[in-house]
Amino acid sequence: MLTNHRDLALHLFRENVVSPPETDKRVLSGLLTLIEHDRLGETVDRSLVSSLVRMYSALNLYTDHFERHFLETTHTFYMAESESKMQDIDVSSARSLCARDTNADFRLRST
Repeated sequence: MLTNHRDLALHLFRENVVSPPETDKRVLSGLLTLIEHDRLGETVDRSLVSSLVRMYSALNLYTDHFERHFLETTHTFYMAESESKMQDIDVSSARSLCARDTNADFRLRST
């Protein structure tokens, strides 16, 4: 049961705006594209990324609608990145790249 106006508003927003499959696909695709562009060093609106992730969380959609896709694209991105870089760099450089990329992902999350 919804006990306050905020919960009711979140429920209505989730059911009528975000949950329809066509809207969910567009938001998810756009968010994952922004994250990929950031990982590639392109300029993105990090506050938008952060807001969208917080929206998924606030609407209790993070796990079911975002997390699996995010983890899959993260895995795919870093596997391709490591395969392309590992042929050309030494262990120390690889460690530096891992630290840089980890910091970049945390920076996106905390914006």
